[in-house]
Amino acid sequence: MVFLGFLLIAPVAFVVYGAFVSETNVFSHLLETVLADYLMNTFALMFGVGVFATIIGVGSAWCVSRYQFWGRSILEWALMLPLAIPAYVLALVYGQIFDVAGPVQEGIRSLTGLSINQYWFPEIRSLGGAFFILSIALYPYIYMLARTAFMMQSNSLYDSAKLLGGQPFALFWRVALPVARPAIIGGLTLVLMETLADFGVVSLYGVPTFVTGIYRTWFDLYDLVAASKLAIILLVFILVMLYLEYKSRSQAQYVQETCVKTAVKPIKLAKKQTVFAAIGTSIPIILGFIFPVITLVVWGLGDTSWLDIQTWKAASHTLIIGVFAAFFTVLIGLFFAYHQRIRYGNKLGWIVQLSTKGYAMPGAVIAIGVLVMLTGADHLLNDVLKPFNMQPGLIFSGSLFAVVFACVVRFLAPAFNMVTSGFGPVPKSVDESAALLGASSAGTFKLLHWPLLKGVIFSAGLIVFIDVVKELPATLILRPFDFDTLAIRTFELALDEQIHASAAPALLLVLFAVLPTLIILKRRMT
Repeated sequence: MVFLGFLLIAPVAFVVYGAFVSETNVFSHLLETVLADYLMNTFALMFGVGVFATIIGVGSAWCVSRYQFWGRSILEWALMLPLAIPAYVLALVYGQIFDVAGPVQEGIRSLTGLSINQYWFPEIRSLGGAFFILSIALYPYIYMLARTAFMMQSNSLYDSAKLLGGQPFALFWRVALPVARPAIIGGLTLVLMETLADFGVVSLYGVPTFVTGIYRTWFDLYDLVAASKLAIILLVFILVMLYLEYKSRSQAQYVQETCVKTAVKPIKLAKKQTVFAAIGTSIPIILGFIFPVITLVVWGLGDTSWLDIQTWKAASHTLIIGVFAAFFTVLIGLFFAYHQRIRYGNKLGWIVQLSTKGYAMPGAVIAIGVLVMLTGADHLLNDVLKPFNMQPGLIFSGSLFAVVFACVVRFLAPAFNMVTSGFGPVPKSVDESAALLGASSAGTFKLLHWPLLKGVIFSAGLIVFIDVVKELPATLILRPFDFDTLAIRTFELALDEQIHASAAPALLLVLFAVLPTLIILKRRMT
């Protein structure tokens, strides 16, 4: 376990090592020219997305958890669907629709007779456009945690507030919101970390951030040291996010002190209020899922790129990476979770905790660390085998192993957390009793835990698969030669302005993510 743990921690350690092992003039040039833009855009993006995603997520969660209205049973799970669409696919759709040459502005010009410079229209390919796209793509992180917190609150809280003269808005602002604050902050932290990690949206919309800077420094300037230095600055942002997430969890007891017998009962709304509630909670679903999917279908039906062999090769590559990464990620997460259970209090527990922090790291940072680490391993192996006239080449950094390894490092946390929670219903005294009866750890797991964990492991595998197929920066940096995934093909076609041709891989990508999402939602609701 120690070796495996250090192996998973190593990529981030190699980012730090790669930044300080040598010095180049490229970073000094970046410091003088574009670093200030990276800082300002990153901060602005975090602030804007944080505000808008919180408003959408908390507002939707409060509406579906507090009120009973037509369509509520469908909307409460449908509000999670935007997570199945990668943010860069949303950016692709809205960028084409609202661009100067898009159908919306063309319609304005045809109706009014005005030319391009004679009217004002918000520029979608801008920082503001990135706010919009990332907000509707990431609000479900806040929604699902806020909804759970609101549902767990005791009805006696609201009854007491009503006796003191509290009005509906006061109940939300002064009672429900403060109690749910740790959960909301936890969801907001996830949103901010995903915003920091985003590469596709900011690249398509021309917004320079740290992630785009890392990618361009490596691919355009071929300077791994300067890219590592940018990655370290980005890691500082991540550490702040992790600290905020830790503080939010440390106060989670304020959410948990509830009484099941007095759980909140939804208030039935009048007909007019029902209409407003249904429309209001439907807007995020329409913007973040329904409209983009319909648009992609329309584009796909009018294009022959479905017959392109490159698209189907990308689909097969996506499945290969997704299945392999999901399998090994869940396997390692299961190994760590069970080891932590049977060795509770072990001094090496900190290795497990550090190994599962990769989810907080942007894919570009992990990719740079994996690249430095595996390139060094390749050079070492070639030097060792050189006296034997054997030169295997880049068998680690230049193969599929690099991509799968980076995905395991990046997405181990959700698999580990889900499997750990799956062990929860079985008291540890049961394991101790089995040990007293002579059962081995492996035998106890096979006979006792495996039947209970099969569903959890399956769900964990689906979640990791969804994350892997959507991952763009890590696969873009580490892919082997001629091994494009659907995410890469969609992104590159969009960069080349082949918008309609990108519809086919984008739709397949959405399909790969939506089907597992629907399976998970169905399992949770049954």
